[in-house]
Amino acid sequence: MASARLTRHIRESLLKKLITRAFQERAQDLVDRSAALAVEFYEDALAGDLEAIRALPRGWLPTDDDIKVYVAGDMERLCFNGSMGNGCLTPTLRQCGAKEASPELATNTGSFRRPELPFPAKVRGQCVKQYEAGHPMEKRLTDLKGEASDFETEVTRATKTAEAAMNSVTTVKKLIEVWPEVEEFARPYLVNGEQRAILPAIPRAELNAKLGLPPHEREVAGGTVVQ
Repeated sequence: MASARLTRHIRESLLKKLITRAFQERAQDLVDRSAALAVEFYEDALAGDLEAIRALPRGWLPTDDDIKVYVAGDMERLCFNGSMGNGCLTPTLRQCGAKEASPELATNTGSFRRPELPFPAKVRGQCVKQYEAGHPMEKRLTDLKGEASDFETEVTRATKTAEAAMNSVTTVKKLIEVWPEVEEFARPYLVNGEQRAILPAIPRAELNAKLGLPPHEREVAGGTVVQ
């Protein structure tokens, strides 16, 4: 049998598995802590209004998916979905398999697509509060941003190293020979590797549950489902 070629699709699929395995837990932790800190800034900046805000029925106040504050002289946009100031997760965080923070990290989110919190109309979209350098909240934000930057650098370096290793060979078999520690992840691509790499990962368990699959034996007669 001819050795399976290490195609671009296989390289990308294999790299995704390796990076997710190595970094997903830490990436998700960063996202969740970023979301939690954004909510803390919200609760601190609007402390004087929180009681009145929470006393109103949901839907009475405008909502937003971030809060803007001045921190050490710079305007910061802190998103309740954990994406810091980007609005959406960085490519590196997505590559690691991280997801936007759960709406449960915020309160009164209702059915919004992203975590959103209510704001008094006069301050929605505005910088709500200023934090001087050295303030405990400023230090926590600075530390978290530094941690996130270091993490992105670490993932980028690991990605480039793995890519270099995979680009140094042309077949899956040879990759396993020169990098035996990756065999568990590379072995499935030895047969029909290109097909395995490009097929979408369907939510099989969820689909089966919703569609009642597989069918019960008594539903099937002569190879067709009995209506």
